[in-house]
Amino acid sequence: MTDINVVLLENVKNIGSAGEVVKVNEGYARNYLFAKGLAAQATDGRVKELETVKKKKDAEEKVALEEVQKQVDLLDGKTIPMHLKVGSGGQVFGSITGKELTSEIEKNTGIKLSKGVLRLKSPIKQLGETPVHLEFPHGLEADLIVIVEGQEEEVK
Repeated sequence: MTDINVVLLENVKNIGSAGEVVKVNEGYARNYLFAKGLAAQATDGRVKELETVKKKKDAEEKVALEEVQKQVDLLDGKTIPMHLKVGSGGQVFGSITGKELTSEIEKNTGIKLSKGVLRLKSPIKQLGETPVHLEFPHGLEADLIVIVEGQEEEVK
């Protein structure tokens, strides 16, 4: 049997990733890859179309990376002030959750964080500075400081 070039339409274990042009046995291509819709014959038109799609995808990824980098640059080292209610004895009431912190970050910076970016191990329950780690897509990270100040609870 002879080998032929195919364009993989999906990831195929031990063969390649979606979008790659690979050389495989003609029988394997016809009986398995083509039959299951995992690959298509690598014609000049398909290869050119594949290159066009890849260029477009690369350009979109570059724009997304630049956007994330802007967010990291704006947030890294930033301080975010927040308040917790404090009783007369200095006891703190309540806590600051990840959802509240995400909302406050958006209010202070205009940056809406994607789900899962904020890495808060547990709600913040003490006054003072608390470091918070952010993990963005593309392996980018930022650290910011949350400064929690006490807010006297009004006696009724």
